[in-house]
Amino acid sequence: MIRLNEAEAAAGRPVLPAFCVIDVKLEWCEPPITRRLLVPTSAHLGWLHAVLQVAMGWEDDHLHSFRAGKIRMGAPTQDPEEFTSGSTVDENTVTLAECLASGAKQLEYQYDFGDSWIHRLTLKRAPKAMVPTEKGAVCLAGERACPPEDSGGPGGYQMLVAALQDPKHPEHEDRREWIGRPFDPESFSVEKTNRFLARLPWPNVSPTALDKILQAQIKSAK
Repeated sequence: MIRLNEAEAAAGRPVLPAFCVIDVKLEWCEPPITRRLLVPTSAHLGWLHAVLQVAMGWEDDHLHSFRAGKIRMGAPTQDPEEFTSGSTVDENTVTLAECLASGAKQLEYQYDFGDSWIHRLTLKRAPKAMVPTEKGAVCLAGERACPPEDSGGPGGYQMLVAALQDPKHPEHEDRREWIGRPFDPESFSVEKTNRFLARLPWPNVSPTALDKILQAQIKSAK
């Protein structure tokens, strides 16, 4: 994490906020699928990955990466050769504070390289009135449900919704059987999302811990 000492602050360098607001938009989805999050700037991107999985409603079944300009960041466990070659930076070594200090106003978060779900993350300094008393992430707002895993990206998801909503659609019964649960594309609960975000250990969360939280979240939706 980047810290400014008193001399640096006195020299006119901006003091970084303790929290930032992140507006998340799932690209190429209409109507928009969005989340607004309040996250500590001391959080590294590996922890932010866990926050995004819970806040969006994904299941962490696929690979992911972050991108800031030309810099790609990800989890070393995904493909160690990428990290030894220097083409990808360990997401656990980069904090939101460093992203803000570098001047980055947006990050790209890609989940599932096959379906290619691109999340546009817009970073904003959080007003003091919004800062919570404890460390952790908070969902401030959101619109619409997360697409089901393996639904084929934005285009496939659009066709899935069309089939589910039309009983006369030739794929209606097959799609209902495939999804295996009631699905409302307009449904999203800030309250329920925050219950599961509160379970994320700070400042690190293991894949096993994240999986338990996500499985509990999935079970609650059935």
